[in-house]
Amino acid sequence: LRFRGPLERGVFVADARGDDDKIDRPELPDQRIEDGDRSVGVAEIDRAVDDGAPRVARQDLPRQGSQSLPPPGRQSERPALRCQLPRKSLTDPGGGTDDDGGWGCWGGWHGEKDTTGLNLLHPSGHTSLTMNTRTFGRTGWNVSEIGFGAWAIGGGQWGGADEKASLAALHAAVDAGINFFDTADVYGDGLSERLIARLRRERSEPFYVVSKAGRRLSPHTPDGYNAANLTAFVDRSLTNLAVDCLDLVQLHCPPTEVYYRPEVFAALDGLVKAGKIRFYGVSVEKVEEALKAIEYPHVQSVQIIFNAFRLRPAELFFEQAARRKVAVIARVPLASGLLCGKFTSTSAFPEGDHRLFNRQGAMFDRGETFSGVDYETGLGAVERLRPLVPDGATLTQFALQWILSFDAVTTVIPGGRSPEQVRANAAAADLPPLDARTMAAVQAIYDDAIRPLVHHRW
Repeated sequence: LRFRGPLERGVFVADARGDDDKIDRPELPDQRIEDGDRSVGVAEIDRAVDDGAPRVARQDLPRQGSQSLPPPGRQSERPALRCQLPRKSLTDPGGGTDDDGGWGCWGGWHGEKDTTGLNLLHPSGHTSLTMNTRTFGRTGWNVSEIGFGAWAIGGGQWGGADEKASLAALHAAVDAGINFFDTADVYGDGLSERLIARLRRERSEPFYVVSKAGRRLSPHTPDGYNAANLTAFVDRSLTNLAVDCLDLVQLHCPPTEVYYRPEVFAALDGLVKAGKIRFYGVSVEKVEEALKAIEYPHVQSVQIIFNAFRLRPAELFFEQAARRKVAVIARVPLASGLLCGKFTSTSAFPEGDHRLFNRQGAMFDRGETFSGVDYETGLGAVERLRPLVPDGATLTQFALQWILSFDAVTTVIPGGRSPEQVRANAAAADLPPLDARTMAAVQAIYDDAIRPLVHHRW
């Protein structure tokens, strides 16, 4: 077995049948691993482990040695092993000096020294890890709990984007075990879709890409959601993504009246029959829109804003979505960055950033910016959330894990414009479940500070 790559990205290949406290011998005739031009005995690996290399913990992995994720529609067939490392590189993605000494599952040594001195990396030059998956409605898909929201990498409404950094972030997502990417034809006027198409060309791992259609309409009216326009939008996304069929397309936050027009959903059925899309769903602004949408039998998913500052979907919609086996995609999970805990009252945003120009809904629904919460009120609520964050985690990871505490949520899609952000986001899936006391404390903060501002609106 040959594994080449940077030393700091080493990952051991371990037999899943061993115990959790050692790395098993690779099943090679001479019990040796080839490292470039030299052969290294297994005893050297054992010494490296004894000297402080990460221990291993059981996780689900498929049999394929070249992929860490099952192909679409397939689940893992046997347990395998995954590394643990100190959480420093996860909680301090910016390369700071804070080190809380905590430990958490991660599976690769991102930012840590490879104490074996071996080049143990996937032959492609990337190391793909695993992540817990959840069933995506009735599609048969198993998608990563943490997905990738590709709005920000399009640049529009986010103060611009660096394509090189965006592509690196996408690769980091696949490396981290993310197999679900959410985009739209209007994100960067198609740039987001085109970057994902490039990612697909450069990676062999299977992943799902869901896009959206409708926001190219000008004016954005219910009448624009007709068969001809939807077909044109889908055709454009097919070109941008360089595929013959979209995995899933979502109506992109259309006017409420659209949900009361069966002919719109009949048009989507027509696109399925034509082989242009496999499935379809909706992205909504309001709970009422979500409840109406899932009355249509072929709606497979609903994307909705859900976070610690937007709790209303959990009251009725989640129950109904679970009953109908509709996937739930939690978007704006960090309230446009508020729940990262890095903003202050003096934070400045670029002129083209919606967090500057859309706080009152000047360009699109106000709820898309800071979840509709007044900025200063949000900052105050964040400070009340900080004491709830467990040791070894960041506020960002806590906010994402809070969302994953709801079984009805299929996947949560934070954005990420750098590999460090993506890796830190993905690590949230490895946090222990939040206890009932913590969940109640978040609810209490919401009820006191946030509910009067947003609960009745969305």
